[in-house]
Amino acid sequence: MDSPTSSLPRMFLARQEFPRPRVDDVPRTVTAELGKLFPPGKLRPGAEIGVTVGSRGIAGIARIARAAVDFFKSRDARPFIIPAMGSHGGAVAEGQRSLIAHYGVTEESMGAPIRDSMRTRKLGRTAEGVEVFIAEAAWNSDGILLMNRVKPHTDYKGRIESGLSKICAIGLGKYDGAQEYHNHIFDIGLGAAIQSAATRG
Repeated sequence: MDSPTSSLPRMFLARQEFPRPRVDDVPRTVTAELGKLFPPGKLRPGAEIGVTVGSRGIAGIARIARAAVDFFKSRDARPFIIPAMGSHGGAVAEGQRSLIAHYGVTEESMGAPIRDSMRTRKLGRTAEGVEVFIAEAAWNSDGILLMNRVKPHTDYKGRIESGLSKICAIGLGKYDGAQEYHNHIFDIGLGAAIQSAATRG
């Protein structure tokens, strides 16, 4: 009688390695990249610029955020941190502030205020029927730096998954936005709702 493994195909171990570029000096790299986007004179002195911090773990996010804050200060702007995580943190300001503090992002460590209000403003409805929301803190600012990682989404596949469009729509949409876009899962799909809202915003 054949052994239980006799019918299995031959197998072997394989190791697959992907390029893993690393940044040795995070603050210097952030400063250099932002300098390309905002050369001297590009920003109005005193401009209020929000820097988003989400709820997805990003290695060294506090160093990245602080470097962005320092850069905008060097351009005579007035940066602030805005928690951008939709309904995470219990969908309350205190919870979202506590969540980013766990990553090392506090007013003290950033040298900048955190505007964590959950209040939003409606921007209208898209052609796909999606009501678009944006945090009041973002709406009232002079600009927002969307800081997020770009990666595949865990729940759906599409042209836009988890990245800048998502933090723009859901993150800055706070609880109102997250609830609205997730309500479209069964008609146009979450990815399409995010894309629709981010385009409108």
